[in-house]
This record gives sequence, structure tokens and C-alpha cells, in this order.
Amino acid sequence: MEFIVSGSNRVIRYVLGKSPSWTLDNSSSSLKYVIVDGFNQTGIWNHMARNLTADIEEAFSISADDSYLFYFGVHASAAAGMRTSLLVDDLHFKDMEPPTCDSVTIQSTPVYYWDTEIRVLASDVRPGVSDVTINYTIDSWSSWNTVAGTYNDINDWFDVYVPAQAYDTDVEFYAIVTDGCGLQTVNNNGGLMYSYTVGDDVAPTLVIDTPVNNTDVEGLLAITASAADYGSGIEYVTFNPDGTGPINDISAPYSQNWNLDDESLGSHFIDVTARDNVGLEVTKRHYITVVDTIDPGLDSPTDVEFTVGATGQTIDWDPTEARPATYEVFVDTVSTLTGNWNASSEHIVMDLDGLAVGTYNYTLVMYDIVGNSGSDTVIVTVNAETTTTTTTTTTTTTTTTTTPPADLTPLLIVAGIGVVGILLVVFVVLPKMKKT
Repeated sequence: MEFIVSGSNRVIRYVLGKSPSWTLDNSSSSLKYVIVDGFNQTGIWNHMARNLTADIEEAFSISADDSYLFYFGVHASAAAGMRTSLLVDDLHFKDMEPPTCDSVTIQSTPVYYWDTEIRVLASDVRPGVSDVTINYTIDSWSSWNTVAGTYNDINDWFDVYVPAQAYDTDVEFYAIVTDGCGLQTVNNNGGLMYSYTVGDDVAPTLVIDTPVNNTDVEGLLAITASAADYGSGIEYVTFNPDGTGPINDISAPYSQNWNLDDESLGSHFIDVTARDNVGLEVTKRHYITVVDTIDPGLDSPTDVEFTVGATGQTIDWDPTEARPATYEVFVDTVSTLTGNWNASSEHIVMDLDGLAVGTYNYTLVMYDIVGNSGSDTVIVTVNAETTTTTTTTTTTTTTTTTTPPADLTPLLIVAGIGVVGILLVVFVVLPKMKKT
């Protein structure tokens, strides 16, 4: 029997039996003899099973990758009176060599929003690689899925795409290479399995909701922002007004208050930064103009009423304003007092001692640094002193007087009796003393 190996113009002849006089000669570079099992047996049916690939490579020291079977022939001869019989029933060409899996590599960065590409380099001498699959798991092989590869005929490799998984998912996998005869080779990284962890390479999205960019604002400003990250999630959002120092908010809704009453009028900015759990950041900036359109706030002390001459009477105003400037007090529309209003905690106090009887309108007008104003009027009433009327009762006593003798001298004694104003006049007649 002989086989002609095409691609190299070489012939292999398999010898089943020969006469003792015939000598095998394998000196030729193009013709080789191979003695098969059961050599020179007669009267016995034998199956011839040979590894053609191994025989080709051993006989000619070449790679079987460069050859294929081109011709099969049978040559039989017998001596005189002898007979050789060959029964050809089935020819079974068996593939005894499984395919090789030369390499398994992860070609793309595993991320949550994209399938992960795995490249498998595989080969098979005969009949060739039929398919490549990947078995993968995300739960430590409690369950798994199979993905078939696609042959890249330009680059002679197989591309396998494992479906996208959630961020931080651990994926384990191995490759299975199958040839045309069904022989398989499993490449599981020496039993350790190949693996990767799904990452996140996309920065968060960020919107500054308030304030609107390039707007006039005042008072207590609420800075609010919306941030999202569909991979690793938001770690925190940072608010940094005027670059004075970041303040982190770790939970939505994200916000920070900024008291603009403490800031100068004019242009300012707000930086807001969103950071995800892998450290990727995005920063947005809004510009604002701090203005002041609010009038100063004044309390309204109660009206004052007292009696002329009373002391310690005052009006005490307690105004409020973030940017105080000046004040002016009017008494019945006449400007009476002006001054600098230095702080929002400063009181304006008017002394009312010495006012004459009458009614007065005291009006305080406050001004801030941009000219906003506020006013309050207190009515002061000074009453006249109350007059007290006292009723006096007089008792008259009639005394019958006897005209004294000419030699008697009268003595007048006046006494005030009690609070009822009784005047008692007593005349006492004394005898006149004679001179001795």
C-alpha cells in the first residue's frame, strides 16, 4: 500500500509482508517504507491503523502542516503459485491529535457598558479548528454561560465577546477549542481560570441646578446640583464657592447654602465637582453677581406717652441690614440727627427728656451702601402736669366778749389746727397788774 503526500512530492509505502529476498531501502529522500503491525502474517485478517501525520513527520522530518494525502494505492505481488488477497472494506482516517490553544488574552478593558473582547489563538493540523467557545461565570461557578467565538480569517484568530456586566463584577472564564473531528482542548490557565473585574472609565455627569449661570443673586443662596454615575456610582459632590474651600455632600439631593450677605457686591463664582467611586471627577462652574435690592429692616417701637418733666424716656430702634451705611432722624419732618450706621447690631436711641408739652413725630430713616432705605415713625405725646384741687372747710366760732375794763390788755394767739385748715382765734382776758 502506498500513500503519496502532496505538497512535498513524497511517497510512503506501507509494507504488510515481503519475501526474505527483498530488502527495504529507505535511503531515498522521496520514498520511504514503513512496516506495519502484523507484518508477514498469512491466513489472518488484520486491521491496519496508522497515524499518518506522525509517519509523515518521522519519515521525512517535515511538518505535516505542509502536506496532505493526495493519493492512495495498493500494490500486491506473489511468487509463482502463490496468491495475495486484499479486501478493502472501510477506510477510517482517524484524528488522534486534539487541537492546540496557543493563547487566551483579554483585548479590551472590561467596563460596565461594553462587551469584553477575548482573543483565542488556536490551531489544528488536521482537519482544523471547528469552533472556539468561552465558558464564563459571575458567581464562582454556581452557574455559567457559554459564548461562541467568531473566526477572524484575516488575522487567523477567534474573537469571543463576553456580555457586559455590572461595575465591580468578578468574571472567571476558560476557553474550549474543538477540531473538525470533535477533539477538544480546554485552556483554563492551568486550573486557575482566567479572570477580570469590570471597571468604570467614565466620569460622572453633573448639572448645577441653582443658581442659573450669570444671574444676579442675593441673600441666602441655595446651591443645588444633580450628579449621576451609572458605573461605580457617586462618592460625593463638592461645593467650593469662590475657591474658599471644598465642602462635600455625600448623599443626594446635593446642596450647599451660601450666605451672600457676608460677601462683597459684584462678581463671584461657584465650582461644583462630582466624584465617582473610582476617583473620576467632573467640575462645572457658574458665575453670579451679588446684588442688594432689599431695604434695611426696622423694628417698630411702640408709641411713647409721658408727663412733662418725666425723665428716662427714650425711643430705641433695632434695625437690621447686612451692609449698613447711614441713618437720619426727623422730628416733625425736621432733620434732627444724622450719623454713620456701623453695624447691623447697632441700636439707634433717641433721648426724649426735656420735651415740652405736645405731640411729636419721630421718624428714623436707615440707608444701606447701595441706597436702599427703610423708615419707621414713633409718635411721642407729652402731657401737661395734672393740677390737684383741695377743698378747705372753715369753722367760725362766735364768742360773746365782755368789754374789759380799761386797765386790761388783750393777748392774740393764732394756732393752725389739723389739715382741715381750721383757724381758731382765742382771746384771753387777763387782769391788768397794778404798779406798786
